Amino acid sequence: MLSSPSSPYLTIHWRMESVSPDVLPDCAHDLVDTISNLLHSPHLSEGIQKVWFAGDYPVPLVEHLYPTSDWAQTRATLQNKSGTFRDFGERHMEAVNVLVDAFREGAELDRWTITDLTAELARMEKDDELHDVHPEFLADSGALGILDKMVGMDAAIFVGGSKRCGRTSSFTKQVIDTRQKFFEKDGLVRNVVEYFG
Repeated sequence: MLSSPSSPYLTIHWRMESVSPDVLPDCAHDLVDTISNLLHSPHLSEGIQKVWFAGDYPVPLVEHLYPTSDWAQTRATLQNKSGTFRDFGERHMEAVNVLVDAFREGAELDRWTITDLTAELARMEKDDELHDVHPEFLADSGALGILDKMVGMDAAIFVGGSKRCGRTSSFTKQVIDTRQKFFEKDGLVRNVVEYFG
């Protein structure tokens, strides 16, 4: 596939837009605990090296992995992943920092790498793997959303937000419905969905 990791991976799907900003940091800690439990289970996590972050969060993870101190520069990198997500702010960034920090050297999840579509497309571009992909496709938020959806469907493990911590969407439902079919059929999908929060 255009952007899926080649080995088994875990996908996080987190829709934050209708979640109270006040609970987001607690939700992020719950998410880290959930991922940690799944990845430290030898049977479930066998071969998993990457964790894929998908959702409506408009800042590429690279901004958290290699932060700048310039909020204006960060705001300039925002991606429109949801036409209705308007109240993005500091608590959203704080929550994602909690998640990303768990993957830093010496942290709880440092054996794994966290990534997102933006980072994977940048890697593929650097490795000259996008030569057959039309640039307009890569600029289309709908097309990029479909890629994230396909990555979620194919993940060995899928994690999504509970009603307290995440907004359920048609995206989430389609991923879970497809994963249920894969889970019953081929055995490559190791869970249907694990909720955090």
